Parts: sequence; structure tokens; C-alpha cells
Amino acid sequence: MIYVSWYRFTFKRKGLVPWLDLWKDPKNSAIQELIIASLFLVFAYFLGADKMFFPTPTALIFSLIGLLMLIQSVYVLLSISILSDD
Repeated sequence: MIYVSWYRFTFKRKGLVPWLDLWKDPKNSAIQELIIASLFLVFAYFLGADKMFFPTPTALIFSLIGLLMLIQSVYVLLSISILSDD
């Protein structure tokens, strides 16, 4: 639900796939997303190492979110540089 609401708020339309032509500045957005994904993965690592306050699956959920963001940001960076038609 959070992703769907983010998508509708950001792109002002219904859908799930963030096409590159919808992004205003894909390079900077992908770099920001890459940094946030790295933070999610580091946070997930520390949640998995310290099991005092959070349930066990919390680290897996944060890892999933971080890896999905990482895949999307790498895809965007490759699409606008190496894999572009220009």
C-alpha cells in the first residue's frame, strides 16, 4: 500500500511500473534511491544482528525493500547510460 500511494503521489496517475519517461531527473533520482537502498540494507543488517526489540522477519522485510530499490536504481542508471539508444 505504501508503494502504490507513493506512485500515485509522485506520478499523479494510477499504476505500478515507474517508466523512465515519467521521471523528471532520472539520474539524480536513481542516485538518491541507491543511497536510500544502501541505508535500508545496512539497517536490515543491524536489525538481523540485534534481535532484542524487533521480531525476526523484520530484517528480511527491510532487506527485501532495500534490494528492490537497489535493483530499480541500477536499472535506471544502466538505462540512461550504457543501455540507452542515444
